Order: sequence, then C-alpha cells, then structure tokens
Amino acid sequence: MYFIAEIGINHNGDIGIAKELINMAKGCGANAVKFQKRQIDVVYTPEFLAEPRESPWGTTQGDQKHGLEFGWDEYDEIDRHCKLLGIDWFASAWDIESLYFVDSFSPPYHKVASAMVTNKPFLASVASLKRPVIMSTGMSTTNEILDAVRIFREANVKLVVMHCVSVYPCNDEDCNIRNVEHLSGMLPGIKIGYSGHERGIQPTLAAIALGAEARIGSIAPGKSADLGCDSDELSAAPPSTPAAAGLDVSSGSAVGSRAGKVSPGVGAPGASVVAAAQACIATTASMLIGR
Repeated sequence: MYFIAEIGINHNGDIGIAKELINMAKGCGANAVKFQKRQIDVVYTPEFLAEPRESPWGTTQGDQKHGLEFGWDEYDEIDRHCKLLGIDWFASAWDIESLYFVDSFSPPYHKVASAMVTNKPFLASVASLKRPVIMSTGMSTTNEILDAVRIFREANVKLVVMHCVSVYPCNDEDCNIRNVEHLSGMLPGIKIGYSGHERGIQPTLAAIALGAEARIGSIAPGKSADLGCDSDELSAAPPSTPAAAGLDVSSGSAVGSRAGKVSPGVGAPGASVVAAAQACIATTASMLIGR
C-alpha cells in the first residue's frame, strides 16, 4: 500500500508551512507528498484572473492564484527537504510547461489530475516522459478512462488508476467505493487506488478491503479557510482510528455499486484533498493489511 499525503496548495504559498506539512506526513508514515503545479496565465483566462477577489495577496483572482503558486526556488527546497527526510514527492501538473517543470526534478511518478483525463495531448506528453503515472478519474466516464489508459498502455508506461469522486466534501453515500472492484475488473494488470474527499475514514478502509493499492488523502495547516485561499478544509476529517470506523465493507453507505458513475454533486475541479489526520489513519490501516 502506497500512501500519499496531498498538500496541493494547502501550504498557502508559504514554504515554511509546506515543510511543516512534509514533516507531518513523514511522521505519520506516508510514503509520499503531492503538490500541484500550474502556469497561472496558461490555465486561467485573463477575464477570470481580473475578477475581484480579496485575499492576503491582493484584490483579484490573479493576485490570489499567483500568491499560492510555488516556483523553482520553492520546489528546489521541497526536493532537498524530502530527500533529507526520505519521503517521495511529486505534483499534478495542469499544463504541459508545468509537466516539464516537475519532470526536471525526476519524480518517482507523474500525477494526472481528474480534470486532465480527457486532455489527450497532455496525456501523450506525460506518457512520452516514460515515468510511472498515477491518474485520478473523478468526473470521468468509463469510455474516457479507457481512452486515457490506452495512451499509457501503448507507450508501455506503468499506471495506477485512482477511483475518485470530485465532490468537496463528499458524503459517504456518494463515494461508490465498489468502483475500485469495477476498475480492477475493467483494467487487468493495472493497479487501482482511491483518492477521496470525504471527512471520515470508512471509505478508505472499504477501499483497502476491496483491493486498493494506493491512497491519496490530504493534510492541511488548518489556516487556509481563514486566509480565504483555495483550501480543502471542508473535506478534512477529525482525528479518528480504524477501529472507530469499523471494517464492515458489506454494510457501509460508502460502498455503493461496482459500476462507475458521475455523481450529480460533481463540481468544478479543485484541489484534490481529504483529511489532515488521514496519513496517520492510513498508516494504521496499512499495518492491518500489510504493505
């Protein structure tokens, strides 16, 4: 089991907070931390960036987006810090320039965000780099997933496909964890994982019991909402334990059906996140099932 602590942009543009979150993830036993990287002027339109938005960095959407974005100096420090601690790091790129930026650090994986699954030129660029790939599938139909997987298979790239529901936060009854089984049957020879955005831990335990081999869950400093940032605080779960959640896969509302579905609650793509304490929870769960 490979546990990934999602930091995303929950560092609030502060490298000190980013390093604290990396330390937290390492202390909890996570195998990796994940960030997000985008070229703001490529990903967003000028009209959107000019819209008003109050934040610590200014009065427009552009001020806020640029304020949250790390550049070379910050990622170089992240790279050195992770190497010192002995924890993997990588990032989901939202454009091709950002993809090559991340690749320059020789990450163990490239991460494809749910929002990029249907961007075939981007997927082809990812595949051309020949690094293993972790791909989330929120908002994607079965045919869209199969089309994306075909690109990586044809390039002979190792792939982990993550079941994901892009709702922030996601109610247990919408998690549809049995889609882990569906993906396993649909994609023989490909590892399946789970990236969720719920507050509790029952969906994680159900996913592990149903065969998930990787898990993405978020960590955050608890300050993002107060700063008016693009945070995922609403998806954070309170500290808990696997024993409290139970291991009853057959009766949990999170289990759902084996077929994948697009939830009516799916909204616009945001940072992929779950719970501040999830890495600790996940480490305990991995001890129950073996890594």
